[in-house]
Amino acid sequence: MEKVAKRTRVLIGSGVVLVLVVALVTALLTTARDHTSKGPKPISTTTTAPTSTTNPLPTSTTSTKVPPTPTAFTWSAPAKATQVNPSALTCPSVSLCVAINSVGQLFISPDPKGSTPWKLVALPGAVSNPSVSLSAISCPTASFCVAVGSGIYVSTDPAGGPNAWVSQGIAQQQGQLSSVSCSSPKLCVVLDSANNSFLISTDPTGGPKAWKATPIALFALGYSGGLYAISCPTVSLCVGVGGLGFAEISTNPTGGPKAWTKTLIDPTGGHPGGQYSNLLSTIDCVGENFCIAGDDSGGIIVTSDPTGGPSAWHVYVIPGMGGSFSCPAPSFCVVATGSSTTGLSGASINPLLGPSAWPESQAAPSGYMSCPAVSTCFLLSQNGTVQVGTAS
Repeated sequence: MEKVAKRTRVLIGSGVVLVLVVALVTALLTTARDHTSKGPKPISTTTTAPTSTTNPLPTSTTSTKVPPTPTAFTWSAPAKATQVNPSALTCPSVSLCVAINSVGQLFISPDPKGSTPWKLVALPGAVSNPSVSLSAISCPTASFCVAVGSGIYVSTDPAGGPNAWVSQGIAQQQGQLSSVSCSSPKLCVVLDSANNSFLISTDPTGGPKAWKATPIALFALGYSGGLYAISCPTVSLCVGVGGLGFAEISTNPTGGPKAWTKTLIDPTGGHPGGQYSNLLSTIDCVGENFCIAGDDSGGIIVTSDPTGGPSAWHVYVIPGMGGSFSCPAPSFCVVATGSSTTGLSGASINPLLGPSAWPESQAAPSGYMSCPAVSTCFLLSQNGTVQVGTAS
């Protein structure tokens, strides 16, 4: 009996110890869980100007590796390129830039960094027909471009001269085809602002039957209610922006009207109170997880989840900064003014982080800009001079 009693006492003592150990481990796990559930503090979005949304900004880009902050972004001295008065510019590589103007002319350079004058190319019929005009161009590769305006013109050899640009037999009688974005030679989306619709093709060289119209419901009647710009970085993402802070977004651009979702991404604009404070006039998306847009009152609208609904888009303001954006990667964006001679330009290595991510700004040169590579940009001015922007 004595041996049994001793064994019983030992077992009871071990049970007490086991209970105490379990209680201690549970307490430690609870403390750790409570600590980690709080997460990092959100980044401050305070600026010297009011923001137009309370959505917190994301704390990082889609990449975990962010390049070092540029110590400077500088533009070279203007060098004469051509007599152009451009309406748009695109540079698919550092060795090709294509500009257009409103009278159906293209200006092409295979050496934008050099001193060789840009080559003038007039679209077929542009000389004899004053109604031929251009307003936008997209070149996803150096061997494929689509220019639009009073019609749609496609080239598989952009530097090949006038005959290399082929009309697709689509005439716009009621207004300009105002924007175009091609993710590749297999998908192009053209914005028909006169009819508030998209013209979409998976075979852009296939003639008029290869382009299908997709109507989009008006945001509202009047100037501020239409669409103004489109960006299609991949075949499974397109974002069109326009008046009243709305965007049309699709993960299946060829799927018809029901494949597009209207999303309010800029409720009040960068500086609320203006007549068209949240009119979105520019958009640039890279991949499927980054877009940056600008409104006409200085608002910068960014997202790392374009299809995530209104709360996934975030607005901030940098006083004095405005214009068009060019982003060769989610981790590098440059902003410059268009035809205006006022305002600031700058470069950001992580625009999702708000004003603090733009380390330096400077007086913005005037013109149209395209950045074909990280840290390299080209800007063509109204008077036909070109400047090279470099981040270091």
